[in-house]
Amino acid sequence: MKNGLTKRPFALLLAILLAFGVCFLASAAQPEAEPRISFVAYMTIVATREGTSSICLMNGHAFLIFENVSDSEITVGHMSVPAGESITIGTYGNIPTHHGIWYNTEAYAEIRKPYYGVLTGVTRTELSSVNRYINTHNIYSATAFNCAGFASGVWNTVYEESGISGGTPTALVDSIRSNPGI
Repeated sequence: MKNGLTKRPFALLLAILLAFGVCFLASAAQPEAEPRISFVAYMTIVATREGTSSICLMNGHAFLIFENVSDSEITVGHMSVPAGESITIGTYGNIPTHHGIWYNTEAYAEIRKPYYGVLTGVTRTELSSVNRYINTHNIYSATAFNCAGFASGVWNTVYEESGISGGTPTALVDSIRSNPGI
């Protein structure tokens, strides 16, 4: 009887330690939860050295593409974008009726390859900042605020630390190409 009483507490202690060890290993094996970011859109900045430009003696163009990846309509600038749809936005100074922001004109402007671009996600809060920038910068100046300045300005409201900049489409292409980490 004495041996039976000694074996049971030992077996019970061993079972408790084994159960604790399995639970500890199971909880240690689970990865920590990553923060969840909900993007409502993807924004791509695009630049090319080729094609006509609004700036005399200079080639190229720069613009942005916004793709709505949310389940509902979003607004980019003054344009409504249904879920699953995309728009382009850029500035022009060579269209007589308006010097400034134009929506969805890049398909008609014969943007030629090669073009360079980089994409980032945009949250609802960031989209509000983008819209404030767009709605206060409907201007065009060949030397002070052209298509490249507009596109990089909008981009930097979301991703300022990227280092994307450029006073001309060519300079913007060079900036995009020199930032392989983004």
